[in-house]
Amino acid sequence: MRKSLTFILLFIFASSLVSAQTSKGNFLIGGGLGFSTSKTKTTVEVSGLDDEIGTTTNLTIDFIPKIGFFFADNLAGGVQMEFTSLRTKTENETNNSTKLLAGPFLRYYIPLNDESMAIFFEANFGLGNTSVGEDGTTVSTTLLGGGIGPGLTIFSNDFVGIEALAKYNIVRGKTNINEIINTEMVGEFGLSLGLQVYFTRVRPAG
Repeated sequence: MRKSLTFILLFIFASSLVSAQTSKGNFLIGGGLGFSTSKTKTTVEVSGLDDEIGTTTNLTIDFIPKIGFFFADNLAGGVQMEFTSLRTKTENETNNSTKLLAGPFLRYYIPLNDESMAIFFEANFGLGNTSVGEDGTTVSTTLLGGGIGPGLTIFSNDFVGIEALAKYNIVRGKTNINEIINTEMVGEFGLSLGLQVYFTRVRPAG
């Protein structure tokens, strides 16, 4: 009897925490993980003959934690951080770089079917830096970037959403080495899979 009563109380408490996942006043917390690998072969043609210069292999891993608040139904805003690790390997050397961007994001949901899933559109802006290790030295670059794109969330239950997000990102980097400033603009498409937890705050009784 006591176990049954405890279960009922826990069920009522959990139900009071969760309303529709994307309702005004709710929170979301979670993150996404992206992974990509590529291989580039470089050749040069001399007197009609192709000569392979070398092969470059790139491995990229992205981790993007975020926390947000629903200011209105289906509209959430918050902050996120983006950690990126890049390994570039050639026949002669291996270089590692890390990137960190932090800033606000905005997301709008459009529920589908019986609201067990939704499509959403997300935009973000970030500031940060990247560090590249080459030949025993480290070069730091200041970054300014942003991204925009669509995604799909499948709500496995009232608390959890499993999602996929495709975004186009633009990052501007500025490096100052011995008073020589180098500016670089990079545009790229990215795909990540993530998990978000949706909940509402506990309101005091009375």
